[in-house]
Amino acid sequence: MKQAYLDADTLLSLSQRATEENAEPFDPLHVDLGRPFIHEEFTQLSHTSIYAELDDAQRLRYNQLSGMSSNELFMMFESGFTNRVIQRLIGHRMLRHDPVLRQCLEIMLEEEKAHTRMFAALNRKCMPGIYTRTTFHFTRSGLFEKAALWSLTHLPHHLLLVVWLVMIMEEFSNYISRRMIRSQETRHLGTLDPAFVELHHRHLRDEARHVQIDANLIARMTELAGPLKRRSNARILRFLMDQILMPRRAGVAVIRHLVTEHPELKTRENELIASLRRLKREPGFANALCQEGEMKLTRLFMGQFPEYHFIQTYAH
Repeated sequence: MKQAYLDADTLLSLSQRATEENAEPFDPLHVDLGRPFIHEEFTQLSHTSIYAELDDAQRLRYNQLSGMSSNELFMMFESGFTNRVIQRLIGHRMLRHDPVLRQCLEIMLEEEKAHTRMFAALNRKCMPGIYTRTTFHFTRSGLFEKAALWSLTHLPHHLLLVVWLVMIMEEFSNYISRRMIRSQETRHLGTLDPAFVELHHRHLRDEARHVQIDANLIARMTELAGPLKRRSNARILRFLMDQILMPRRAGVAVIRHLVTEHPELKTRENELIASLRRLKREPGFANALCQEGEMKLTRLFMGQFPEYHFIQTYAH
């Protein structure tokens, strides 16, 4: 039976080739502030009735701010979470006798660092007054989130579930990038800014391979874990996904910033925030799970391990 994902030897060869091809850093020369930055379906307010009540200028700026916030979320996940997981895996006894997969992870770690630099560079080009002072304007981690992150990435019995989480979120990010590349016309706001499209093209070039590395790890770790540990990890994973996919502070911060640039919305600020908070889950993730041909590896392992069937409920 043919394996549904690439083996480690093939992935190492592809990773080494990509290292040579990715030598030139991403340096966006221009951002067109008259264009949207992301597809409207990836902005939270576009899934509420109040979005239609915004005028064109307000919707465009909301889209652009959401695009920058999305870049921050990519950076936060890759630099603050994925990189820590990779570092743990590189030193894990499971890979002690697997230098090929370990080398894949070492290259992946450097690529994730490069991705963070790309997203940061584009945000600086969009709002230099803010992003020359800070990397994270919309997304901030509280003490609880920082403590939870430390626990997840340092305690050994959590390693299986965090690798699952990395794969799921990387497949979701690939869906976003493919959507940006495949169609550059938004529903109502015109053509996407070329710098954002180029960013996602470069991002996908590596991430499509990264999820294959994740698959190799999950196949090995989930099989070895046994049903009891799988059930325990799946319960925690479900809780984490509920937290991650719930519209929270970053979405509210985007609205608050929008109001500072469009003070005519000040009287509706609370109404806008309330509309966002009524969304139970991140709508873009549900779209990804509903799209045929997307989230392939997540679907594959859900089918193999019934403990993880709950992931399909996020499609509704």
